[in-house]
Amino acid sequence: MKVALSRSQYDVYYVDNQNAFLERLTQMTPHIVVLSLNSLSMPLNEIVEKVNQVSLEIRFIFLSADENFQVLTEYGEYGVMDIISETAPQLENRTLWSVDRACEKIYLEYQNEQIYSQLIEAKSTAANPPVPSAVEKSTSTLSYKEFISDLRASQSKEELIATLLRESRGTPLVYLRYLPTMTSFLVTDTSYEPPEEFKSLGCRLTPEENKDLVRQLELALVPPSLGELLSQAFRMQNPRIRPLLNGSELEGILVGDASTPETTHELNERFAIMSLVYSHFCLEKRIEHVEIIDSSTEIYNQKYYGKKLDEELQRAKRFKQPLCVIKLGLDDYSEIEKSLGEPARDLIFKNLAGLIQKSSRSHDVACRTGENEISIILPN
Repeated sequence: MKVALSRSQYDVYYVDNQNAFLERLTQMTPHIVVLSLNSLSMPLNEIVEKVNQVSLEIRFIFLSADENFQVLTEYGEYGVMDIISETAPQLENRTLWSVDRACEKIYLEYQNEQIYSQLIEAKSTAANPPVPSAVEKSTSTLSYKEFISDLRASQSKEELIATLLRESRGTPLVYLRYLPTMTSFLVTDTSYEPPEEFKSLGCRLTPEENKDLVRQLELALVPPSLGELLSQAFRMQNPRIRPLLNGSELEGILVGDASTPETTHELNERFAIMSLVYSHFCLEKRIEHVEIIDSSTEIYNQKYYGKKLDEELQRAKRFKQPLCVIKLGLDDYSEIEKSLGEPARDLIFKNLAGLIQKSSRSHDVACRTGENEISIILPN
């Protein structure tokens, strides 16, 4: 489930005991908690109360052995968005769908009214809009080599964007995140001062504008709705746009005002560097996920098994809790290959891995640790 959510670009953290879970809440408050009811050792109402004490904006998705929808009725007012049976087929995809819907609902609840009111305000002052002031021009002569080094030092996409804006050298820049489910752009970062006045501005594209959007942007074609926002809110008459892609998926756009040939050249150079570094960063993150997954069975591999087993051993010692490991081997592995072929052998082994995952507890970890071996780590 964690891998499925991570592949969909969510920041996911997996914790397998209540102490670690409650500690994690205070360190980094999440938007959504996917909670297995069968793993709880204290009453559910106490867990929900502790989470609500951290933040009333945290949303829950419950996983239960049976579809006890009465729980959803009782806890609906405390942030419960969905309840899913742990025996449901393709549980990870069902949960991903639920997380997507929950995120859309969170956005609709907290952003739409703000965006709408700010757009109305921007339109009302279009006749005499305030001139946004860019960050004062830097006297720094930062080389492209240093610029690339600063970008490569970033630990997240947000840091990449912030580094570019910080090193904009006085050129007004705006980053707009693309929301595919709403076919909208939302301003999340800007070099304008004060930045808070411009954040959360946005626009929604028409179906015609959203058609072949990436290709339009790469050809420097600005959708009319986006052009109106840039003109009214940022006074940009000649916007230069660079899409930021994760593979083939559009995640956002960088926009600068190409008012002079010098500015145009500077924007082109920096946008080109940023686009390459951003694509490389996304590729590295995808490789990190691929490195810990066995491609044949789609469960964790030997590399992850060694790391996870060390972590669980340390945790078991610290909390003085039991820890077990099951080793399973598929009989007649080579005979199956000889009689049925490699594709059939791999399919059988993949089905075995799927059966193990379905019949395991939510915090058990199944890994492929040999050609015909699967190891299962069972905390507690």
